[in-house]
Amino acid sequence: MSFADIITLIVHTLGTLFIGLVVVRLLMQLAKADYYNPLAQTVMTATSPLLTPLRRLIPPLGPVDSASVVLALVLTLVMGCVVSLVNGIGLDFAKQIAWAAIALPLLIVKMLWWILLITVILSWIPATHSHPAAQLVMQIGHGITAPIRRLMPATGGIDLSPIIAFLIIIIGEGLLYNVASGVGMIGGVFGWIR
Repeated sequence: MSFADIITLIVHTLGTLFIGLVVVRLLMQLAKADYYNPLAQTVMTATSPLLTPLRRLIPPLGPVDSASVVLALVLTLVMGCVVSLVNGIGLDFAKQIAWAAIALPLLIVKMLWWILLITVILSWIPATHSHPAAQLVMQIGHGITAPIRRLMPATGGIDLSPIIAFLIIIIGEGLLYNVASGVGMIGGVFGWIR
């Protein structure tokens, strides 16, 4: 493993972790999660130093915290630029912006898939419902499926909204991969898109 590979791994790991926290904060807001949850407080504390000043400049668009979206996109762009520089690839800003515009939605889709899966599993284990992490994940998961439940209420006590949500997520991920593949962004330095 070369020095560039090690730096790339570190940048991808730390960058994805922090971008993930920003996305979780956005999802918490959209799902109207309990901000007094200890895990939610940790997410807010970690992301506030960058988000608070940005919120003064960028107002929200309806229920969407546009500052969180912009921050996640900028961090994804910065991560791509750092990885390109470390690997000796010149900075082509058009490519970097295209990469960020595809990589961030892919990360969000993957996070939604895992949150939904964990929510479904936790719904089968009532003993875990009092844990702060389980509560936060379930609140976000229920926020993901809420629009579907409004359109298609449970029939006979069976909630099919997670299945519909999984289908939408899988189709969205497939479309994003097609776009990424079409513009040559799978593998190589952009190996984060997998």
